[in-house]
Amino acid sequence: MHPQHQPRPQPHRHRAARPAKRVHKPLFILGIPVVVIAAIAVGTDDDTGAGSTGEREPRARPTTVPEYKVIRENMGGKTGKADLLMPKARPEAAEAAIRDYAEKIDGPRAVSVGVVRSEDAAVVVCRGEWRQDERAARLYGGEPGLAVECPDPVPIGSDEGDRAAAEKAAGIPPKPTGAARTAYLDAVREIVPALAAEPDKAVDAGRNQCAALGRGSTGLDRLAAQRFGDGAHPLTEAQGGRLNAVLRKTLCPEP
Repeated sequence: MHPQHQPRPQPHRHRAARPAKRVHKPLFILGIPVVVIAAIAVGTDDDTGAGSTGEREPRARPTTVPEYKVIRENMGGKTGKADLLMPKARPEAAEAAIRDYAEKIDGPRAVSVGVVRSEDAAVVVCRGEWRQDERAARLYGGEPGLAVECPDPVPIGSDEGDRAAAEKAAGIPPKPTGAARTAYLDAVREIVPALAAEPDKAVDAGRNQCAALGRGSTGLDRLAAQRFGDGAHPLTEAQGGRLNAVLRKTLCPEP
């Protein structure tokens, strides 16, 4: 009988020990995990670029943009101003026109846009204050983006008597004449010499500002600087405060 078959012993194989898994500890920079920093960076890098640049997403344009005509426009500096003519404007259409105009602003960082029904109108149907971003809002007042208000004190089709009554109810004083006009313009020119060439603008700006003073609006000094200044001759809030003081002594004294 054959001896029982014994299996041939297999040589022992040495397997290389697997390296232990390394635990990556977060790297700290100034006490803040780098992972967190990276997450924040990724989170702000979206398709719109809003997080990295501070730019706002453009507003959707209205289905139908009302017709308007730009009758005054000054966009030569960091601030700008424009008036849009819409003879039969109602507040809703005026606001839509302002939003359409604001979407096309290129250059200035702060712009004031008004809608009027006639070229010599002393009061706007609606006014928009546009600020490019948060930094512009800090520099020129207001909020980033577009803010629109529509005082519209004068109904469409009003005759001169109704118009005067509506303006008075809104706190807009009558146009000054004679010595009163001269005294007002002289006082304004001491603060804004450039208005010497635009007396009608100075009068209209003052009458509109009187309405804001009467309402007790916020940011009155900033608002006066915007009304009387423009892109070519921007004014400071300090100058706006001086203009408000002039108005309280001339066109619209405090009661």
